[in-house]
Amino acid sequence: MHLVLENHGKNLIHLWKGTYKGLDEGKERYVIAEGAWVQIGLETAASSATIPSSFGRRTPNIWTEQHLFTAEDYAHWFLYVAPFVLKDRFPSRKIYKHFMLFHSIVRTTIQFSITKEEVNLLRETAITYVQQYEKLYYQGAAEHLSTCPLTLHALLHLPDDIEKNGPPCMNWSFVMERWCGRLLPAIKSRVYPYKSLTRQQLAIAQENSILAQYDLFDVIHGPTVDPDDSRCREEILSEGMCSCRLYALKLISTAPASILRSPCNKDYVPDASLRRKIAIYFTNVYLKPFHEIIRWLPEVMPRWGKSRIAGGGDKVCTSWAQSRRKNYRDASFVRYEVAVDSNPRVRRKTPLIKQICYGILYEILVCTLPTSNFLGTDAPTTHVLALVSDCGAHDNAALTPVSFTSLSETTQIIALASVSSVCGRFCYGTASPRWAIVDRSIELARPIFDVDDD
Repeated sequence: MHLVLENHGKNLIHLWKGTYKGLDEGKERYVIAEGAWVQIGLETAASSATIPSSFGRRTPNIWTEQHLFTAEDYAHWFLYVAPFVLKDRFPSRKIYKHFMLFHSIVRTTIQFSITKEEVNLLRETAITYVQQYEKLYYQGAAEHLSTCPLTLHALLHLPDDIEKNGPPCMNWSFVMERWCGRLLPAIKSRVYPYKSLTRQQLAIAQENSILAQYDLFDVIHGPTVDPDDSRCREEILSEGMCSCRLYALKLISTAPASILRSPCNKDYVPDASLRRKIAIYFTNVYLKPFHEIIRWLPEVMPRWGKSRIAGGGDKVCTSWAQSRRKNYRDASFVRYEVAVDSNPRVRRKTPLIKQICYGILYEILVCTLPTSNFLGTDAPTTHVLALVSDCGAHDNAALTPVSFTSLSETTQIIALASVSSVCGRFCYGTASPRWAIVDRSIELARPIFDVDDD
């Protein structure tokens, strides 16, 4: 936290702004022009509107509001925003390549688990990064010696620390910093600040002791509901509980990974165009002709506005259920995986391969097909469907920066279970604007948590 984000990362930004301890660039060219920084700041601030709130708080303007940045903001900016907004903004391409080495170091060090091979690769990357850093910023000049503080050398020891202590997320300072932030408001006396801190700590400990002794946690803080517990879902549905924290949930037995959430339109009637897309989907499921399948589709298909992936997965909101408030953050951009022909240009059947896709989730529909000998079903069958678009980018954005020019206007029906995670996107660039994909579906530790008073 302090080494990489609050110190070295912050120093890099000051170097690129030309505000690092009054130093000039020397023989290299690495300061980004002020006009470019203005645009970077605007793109950074605007990116939060289309990145779900589950990814973290809104990111301030990196140009005018860097003083508001916390370690969490730096982590989000370096991981997901900087690879796009800094591209083609440096005077020299080699500065950007050097930054991407730092990006690789940050990404590797916040993984939940790290293999021996990854530690060895991290060691090589750190050595290369530090050597290139000294050539670009220190330049062997005595007047630039201040560009090499102790935190730069400490990067070389990260692999050794990981081998001895495990991944940094197991012992970083986020938990302690958050706890200190909770205690600081308790200081009411400038003369005796430590007495105030002690009194606050004692009061919290006494409160937790009373709540634990008399089993009052649910009474004070509200009942703890596990949304993956089927009994809790049935209870919520039967009692009709609905508040800012508890929503009506419905588990579809044929798609156990789909937990649907209000709002819900139970009398929704799809139009002809949507019915055709649903029929096309079922022709691949049941291997029956289109004109026969469409006759078996029900007239009414309940439409749900939100879904959550079971097992602690992401919460997804369809575009039609998005709030129209100005400060609302879009959570309808999703990652989904489908099976496609390995060689679609060949007319004969070819092996199917998994393809990663990104697009907007427009609708969630529950389609119940009746018992039919034609379809080969001996009981009514429920399918949870999703209407999605495709941005045309099929690389894994969780591993490498991926962008696209525009969303396709064509939509298709897929199984909602194919949606694997919610993602973010934001627009960057001026001459040829593109959309960056923010995908955090790999195992990365996130500095976003709730303080556990236990």
